[in-house]
Amino acid sequence: MKKLFMLFTSLTAFFLHGGEISVAACNEMLGLNIFAARDTWNFTQMRSRLGIRLSGNTGRFSARLNRQVAGVTAVELIIYTTNNDRSVSRITIIYANKGDTTSRTRSQIRNAERQVKERIDAKLGASRRNNFSIGSLRVRADFWQCRFAKFYLETDKGEFAMLHITPVNAPEGRESVGDRNFADNVRRNNFGDVLIANIPMVNQGGKGYCVPATLERVFLYYGITMDMHHLADIGGTDPDEGTYTDRMMDDIASLRRRAGLRSTDISSLSIRAIARHIDRGYPVVWQMYSTSELNGVYSFSQRNRSNAASAQEWKRALRRVDIPRSTEGPHVCLIIGYNRETDEIAVSNSWGQAFAVRWIPLKVARKVSRQLLVLYP
Repeated sequence: MKKLFMLFTSLTAFFLHGGEISVAACNEMLGLNIFAARDTWNFTQMRSRLGIRLSGNTGRFSARLNRQVAGVTAVELIIYTTNNDRSVSRITIIYANKGDTTSRTRSQIRNAERQVKERIDAKLGASRRNNFSIGSLRVRADFWQCRFAKFYLETDKGEFAMLHITPVNAPEGRESVGDRNFADNVRRNNFGDVLIANIPMVNQGGKGYCVPATLERVFLYYGITMDMHHLADIGGTDPDEGTYTDRMMDDIASLRRRAGLRSTDISSLSIRAIARHIDRGYPVVWQMYSTSELNGVYSFSQRNRSNAASAQEWKRALRRVDIPRSTEGPHVCLIIGYNRETDEIAVSNSWGQAFAVRWIPLKVARKVSRQLLVLYP
């Protein structure tokens, strides 16, 4: 009975302590100007308060960090948005992960877990372990709550240490694609380009996270919140060597089913086969080889394509563009568009917004192609 009373007293103090903290004190605790007296979760206002240059689009915005957050140096800030980027649904602070901090990952995870916990405990009371939903994934984390936010400190030995911050009334439970018509995202222009718009960008940085970063983009596009660090954990991604894609797809099969997604292979790389999915608003996951010669074609098209007076003129310019077959640099990216007139596909790499759309001739793409896969509702 005494232990029960002490537990009850501890939990009561926890909620009262957390509930009484001021907005200013909470911002001071974090070292970031996240909270405000009103409209805390308005994305435009939060972006202005933070004063940090964010990159990204459509549901996910991020910034590289090298500053202390809750007393520990963080490497990245990610803000997830909803309601056409008007509202913030979650903030994630990354302290350590095996991709960005490979030499001292385990020690940095331990230090982040200890120091962040001590700092937040001092302001919000002792944490308790709690389940937390990240899209279709349930995780365990140290949990605190005040009157205007919930805090989840998630650590995975050898993988990552992250602090998630959500509104108090953030919805819990399984996400679903629903009945949305993704063909509404398809755009066409007079040049003959057919392109899927509104695909979130996830920048994998310098680590070998092309598979988890690309899959995060697909999940986010369909409205399913899943980050590349959890996907890298699920798929056994090595930060230097990358991911065994077949294993990754096997491991996320249960996640995609819970999210209401199916999958299909495309047997051949052709405009007709690609168009069948692009026209319905479904991006194509492309396993290929990212060669130095291919990067040269990307650059050539980026410099010159917009200057062509017509699709036929550009098609003539592409006649002299070609590359040798190669198995250099296994990579995964997205095909998000096509052009029948010029016989091109639009490629989107997880390397930042500058690489969101790059056009290459189909004959070039075939020289580096491995496998094509579509995830769809």
